[in-house]
Amino acid sequence: MPVHNYYKILFLPKWYPNRKDKHNGIFIERHAKAIAKHCKTAVLYIGSDPNLKTKFDTEIVQEDKLKVVRVYYRNSDAGNSFFGKAIKLIRYFRAAYIGLKIIKKEFGKPNLIHVNVLTRPGIVALALNKLNQIPYIVTEHWSGYMPADGTYKGFLKKWATQLVVKNAQTVTTVSDALAQAMQAQHLNAKYVTIPNCVTSDMLPAKRINSGINAIMVGNLEDREKNISAVIRAIAELKNSLPELTLTLVGEGVDKAQLIALSSSLKLDDRITFTGSLPHENVLEHISAASFLILNSHFETFSVVAAEALICGTPVLSTKCGGPEEFIDATRGKLISLNNTSALLDGIKWMCAHFSSFDHLKLKAFAETRFSEESIAAQFIQIYNPLINTWEAGNTREEIRIPYTWNVLDVGSGDHPNDRANVLLEREIEATEHRSGAVAVIPEGKKLVLGDATDMPFANKEFDYVIASHIAEHIDEPEKFCSELQRVAKRGYLETPDAFSEFIFNEPFHKWVVSNKNGVLTFTEKTKHQVFSERFYRFYYLNEKRTNHEAYYSNNIFVGTFVNLIRKSWKHLPRTYTRFHWENNFKYRVIRKSQHD
Repeated sequence: MPVHNYYKILFLPKWYPNRKDKHNGIFIERHAKAIAKHCKTAVLYIGSDPNLKTKFDTEIVQEDKLKVVRVYYRNSDAGNSFFGKAIKLIRYFRAAYIGLKIIKKEFGKPNLIHVNVLTRPGIVALALNKLNQIPYIVTEHWSGYMPADGTYKGFLKKWATQLVVKNAQTVTTVSDALAQAMQAQHLNAKYVTIPNCVTSDMLPAKRINSGINAIMVGNLEDREKNISAVIRAIAELKNSLPELTLTLVGEGVDKAQLIALSSSLKLDDRITFTGSLPHENVLEHISAASFLILNSHFETFSVVAAEALICGTPVLSTKCGGPEEFIDATRGKLISLNNTSALLDGIKWMCAHFSSFDHLKLKAFAETRFSEESIAAQFIQIYNPLINTWEAGNTREEIRIPYTWNVLDVGSGDHPNDRANVLLEREIEATEHRSGAVAVIPEGKKLVLGDATDMPFANKEFDYVIASHIAEHIDEPEKFCSELQRVAKRGYLETPDAFSEFIFNEPFHKWVVSNKNGVLTFTEKTKHQVFSERFYRFYYLNEKRTNHEAYYSNNIFVGTFVNLIRKSWKHLPRTYTRFHWENNFKYRVIRKSQHD
């Protein structure tokens, strides 16, 4: 699959591993890491921390290829009254604002926002969509929409969720069952099912132990997982299946009650509670088990069932939503919900048949269905048609470029265009044309050394060419314009216009370039004297510029005023020439001799 290194994807998850819970939303982290192998990817996680001494705290880390920003807000002093909940909500969005400022500085403006789990992150994405026209998609994992769970409640929550879903470009769910449950809640959107990601790195080889060892892994909460029914089933089968044991991996609110139930049924020698384990140790336990039991009342997907398959372990699962979409008779057995006799029969059947499953085939299926490559490819297929608006030049001109186009940046310099596939540059070392800056070559982009008046490319090799702030430097504009039209089908050209040249009048700018009634006109400059040295230094505050002494200031009011001037500059008349063309364009060159 091609690397889309010019895509900037921002994950906005409700759940994500954090300093309070290292396992929270680990499946979302896997999605993000899968995408990060192909696109520039950042994560912004907003979470509460009751132990904070200040109202907010931030963490900025690089995790593999992921830029991860975590912003924590204090919620312990707000209380649970109406006003307390309002304060928590305000702090959440304040934390989001803090995090987005960090993302802008550290990562830049994203091309697309990928929300994981509603509703608050979706509101942030919706605001960015309306304010900055950034598209967003939603990936949902939450079981609250499912009838057996029923925790999707509240007028405000439902109203906000419907608003977010309505404006999302696409909603992906980890199972068809979850998509159907959301649609039944009147959450209408374009739905696509993409499963969770399961990796097989460093998995141990399948080990066949003596005896029969069943395993359950997950949150020890009986309302969802129905673990007590399995414990009672083990008690009922202990005489007929004396070799059967059960390992329970995990923590949860019902752990103490489940241990007490196991002891009361005299199963201390049959059932082992391991507590929480590192992920690699969990996989070792699953790999060594005879089969995995999933007796849940509801599941949107079941990562542990997928992990069992990738470990080569068959699965006994209830028909609880997600698992029946990938568990069948070749990978285990499905049983009906809340049916004691079905559970007993299922365990007996698995005890008799678990060894007949080919663990290598189970593993191969899971690696194909749930691999990082497969999941990333499905998400990027959704991203592609949504990411087609890009910015170019000092003006940040918006241009439409489909994902299939091959794009050239001519004279890319120290600010290569994000969308360009290929960069053409004559000089990569420091040069006065870039005020002493060296050329920048981002990872994944192809750099070609060559002259813009004699480009080393085939005719119409590129679908689009960007020539930003290079035309005013060219010695031979006729050749330059001819080459642009030869190598590309269409493009965008930007230069300073007459007013900017009058004010700044850089000595290495040879031409005033203007768009005169659709004709790109090059007028040779006859004077190279800045209008006001003081204004020049003020405009380029804290920047070292060729042939000018820099003006440095940390005064916040001075900095704010300069930023206001810079942002307003492109809106003034004749400050920039912005020239779009397709197929071909007309140009005119007026030299000094023609002035005389």
